[in-house]
Amino acid sequence: ALRDEALPRTAEEVEHDRSSHQEAVIVRAQLKKYQGVLPGIDDFLANDPPPDQAEDWRKKRESYVEVIASLEEQLGQRRTYRFQDADKDWWHEALAQLLADLEILKEAELWQILQPSGRFICGVDEVRERLEFADGVDELTLTGEVARARWDEAVRSIADQAECPQYGGLEISPQRGLFPIGRDPRTGLWEFSHLQSGEEAQRDPESGELKLQADTGLVFVLIQGGTFLMGAQAEDSAGSNFDPLAIPEEGPVHEVTLEAFFLSKYEMTQAQFSRGAHLSPSLYKAGRNAVFDPETGELIDEITPLNPVESVTWEECMYLSRTLDLELPSEAQWEYAARANTSTPWWTGADGASLEGAENVGDQATTIVGAPAWTYEAWNDGFPTHSPVHAMRANPWGLHQVLGNVGEWTAEIYVEGYPEEPVGPKGLHVEGAPTGSDKCTLRGPGWYRPREAYRVSARYFADPKRYKTEHFGVRPARAIDP
Repeated sequence: ALRDEALPRTAEEVEHDRSSHQEAVIVRAQLKKYQGVLPGIDDFLANDPPPDQAEDWRKKRESYVEVIASLEEQLGQRRTYRFQDADKDWWHEALAQLLADLEILKEAELWQILQPSGRFICGVDEVRERLEFADGVDELTLTGEVARARWDEAVRSIADQAECPQYGGLEISPQRGLFPIGRDPRTGLWEFSHLQSGEEAQRDPESGELKLQADTGLVFVLIQGGTFLMGAQAEDSAGSNFDPLAIPEEGPVHEVTLEAFFLSKYEMTQAQFSRGAHLSPSLYKAGRNAVFDPETGELIDEITPLNPVESVTWEECMYLSRTLDLELPSEAQWEYAARANTSTPWWTGADGASLEGAENVGDQATTIVGAPAWTYEAWNDGFPTHSPVHAMRANPWGLHQVLGNVGEWTAEIYVEGYPEEPVGPKGLHVEGAPTGSDKCTLRGPGWYRPREAYRVSARYFADPKRYKTEHFGVRPARAIDP
């Protein structure tokens, strides 16, 4: 066996295995919990309880003592292995992690976060669902008769510069997991249903508008590639991307070139998140939360499955995105799509009042749940908190609620200002995953702020592991497969 070839442990490694190794920390926490129960049981039994209760608690105590003995034995196990051959170090670590994950998989039904490592693991039910979808995804989205016909039409149309001039002759191949649902009649951009997250989105036969239901999956817009000016500046009113409210962290204004990509037309709904993660984390939860007028008792708003998911961390959004073969957008992709060929502080125009009817912001409806010190816009959109993801009019590229409703996590670590020229097809300014001290960037502050906070260049940040609030959600993206 591989472990038979390991070098002898040092005294420091023996102590590490008992006290500070990741597995030992977990075992010690469990041991402390069971040991802490025994004094209470002993006190209870010392007070002459009824015979039937005494017998039950004696049996429980015996079982706890057995668990404690097992955990103490586990503390003495060897966990650190070193080899003369560095390649064997790598193989041992990889195989040990695989076996540990398989042991967890036997017990876990759904996804969860391992403490204190913070590592995500999947569960049996989740794996079964993925395997079932994987077995049929090609027929559903690529090889089935309907899928082939839809993709033949989409590929032809997207490459036709007369029919779809926005794409500049883009040649695209059929994309596994996506199902073409035609062009947005208003924007002319192609849209696609993501079938792992739900059912195909249906269009109204007369208007061509999408009709969303709780079981509808994510809808992706194929965003054309291009070059744009990112950021904002407050110094030169005649210069590019002038915004009198811009701050240094939003600059400098710089040129970014992006390849075409997919971006969700809507924020991820509570129903979509629940299907993928088997969790319902939102504070304002569908089916359980409603907002009533404090004076009249009248029902003002009811949270639906089509409201956006919120109270999710960056790491949770990243994990779920990966399981759905998706990703978070870069800051550049987000701002490019949010601007949609505009250069004003808001995609709706130079005046923040133009947000009315287009973005769910902190207005008179929000006063019902908001604090007196908050600033509120003069209009009333009828939504005290977040609204259904399709409730407001879309931006010029067909994206709904891209500034308001809930803030949206991006893929990038936050730094003040843009430190370097963006790189790669996604326009990344900062590459790599966050460390324990890093903050990740969000765009949009949520549903409770006044117009200034919703400027298209405004940037926010939060802890990727711990920070979750009813104001932040997610809008997934997807790269184009070759």
